Amino acid sequence: ALQHVGEGAGAESPLSIRVNYFFVGFYTFEILLKLVGLKCDFWRGQDWKWNVFDLVLVVFAWYDLVADQFFPNPHLNQTWLRGLRLLKMFKMLRVIRVMRYFRELRNIIAAILGSFTTLIWAILAISLMMLVFGLALVNGISTYLADTHPARIPEALMEDIRWHWGSVPASVLTLYKATSGGSDWEPLAAPLVQAGAMYYAIFLAYIALSTIAVLNVVTGIFVDAAMTVVGRDAQLVFEEIHDRSEIKALRVFLRRQDPANSGMLSEKTLRQLIADKDRHLGDFLKVVQLDFSDAMEVFALLSANSMLDIEEFISGCMRLRMDLTGIDTIAIKSSVKRFTKQFEVTMEYVDEEFQKLREALHESRPEGALLKDRLQQARCLPLQWGSGGGLGNTLSMSLGKVP
Repeated sequence: ALQHVGEGAGAESPLSIRVNYFFVGFYTFEILLKLVGLKCDFWRGQDWKWNVFDLVLVVFAWYDLVADQFFPNPHLNQTWLRGLRLLKMFKMLRVIRVMRYFRELRNIIAAILGSFTTLIWAILAISLMMLVFGLALVNGISTYLADTHPARIPEALMEDIRWHWGSVPASVLTLYKATSGGSDWEPLAAPLVQAGAMYYAIFLAYIALSTIAVLNVVTGIFVDAAMTVVGRDAQLVFEEIHDRSEIKALRVFLRRQDPANSGMLSEKTLRQLIADKDRHLGDFLKVVQLDFSDAMEVFALLSANSMLDIEEFISGCMRLRMDLTGIDTIAIKSSVKRFTKQFEVTMEYVDEEFQKLREALHESRPEGALLKDRLQQARCLPLQWGSGGGLGNTLSMSLGKVP
């Protein structure tokens, strides 16, 4: 472009034309496969927006090819069509989101994109502050010019006033330069010194307020917004992985391995699956980027009495893949759940033994003497007391569902 200034866009090279044909053909083949394979889900599935976007790109790409081949027009600029095609690269971000090795990059991108709203409000607040100070300083310069004879104003000073403080927009721009590093603020303040000490003090107050207070507060708000977005992005990644077909297939497969239909996974079953390198477990571990030894580590960390809830096992593997704090949280919840179950069984046992002791002594039980009755009166009776509920029911009663 630097060597052909003013010569027009010129013809494309043969290599560029071939590359363009390749991408058009590749995207067309991709769309045809989706239309045949997905059928109606192409328009109403989970990724229907991306599907429509791809279809629009292919239609415009073919329009571009036909227009270049049969209706060449040197004055028709179709660069925007090729630029639109580059937007397909944003689909790569969906792959980056679910890869552990790109976690830092994903967090940076999510924080930047999620801070746009904060950025707009910050720019508005800083602009209003600069406008208020700019009006005050322009008023001081105007008073100085009105009260001073032109012959007593040096030409260099007049040029500085005209350039930096000659209007409200110019004063706002000058204040922006003074705080953003565009110019050193001392030369900018020279006309204000001549206008009066009060206006120079106002300028110094602006510098102090903007650099010490406002910018630090805005930085803190940006950090808070970025942390919120990063936390939300991690949850979205968890939900996206949770809906993968490999995880659903493993859930169904493990439930079939449980003859009692209790929703529990035994250590013996897991070790057998690992020894056989089961396909369902292997596909799941590939999705969450773990190996078989990691699966056994998660089971050992969360299990009680060589048994573990299937959903807890899946969530634990996914949390271990994402971060260590997640697996620590699940481990703590699992420990609290086991303690709750143990405490409930202990209360039932103690109550039954006391009842046997009363019967052996031929003592009648006063109304409300049983531990169960007293807990019910205090409104802290476990919901599964004596109902034979499993560990998962106790967890739902005491802690709520573990993600």
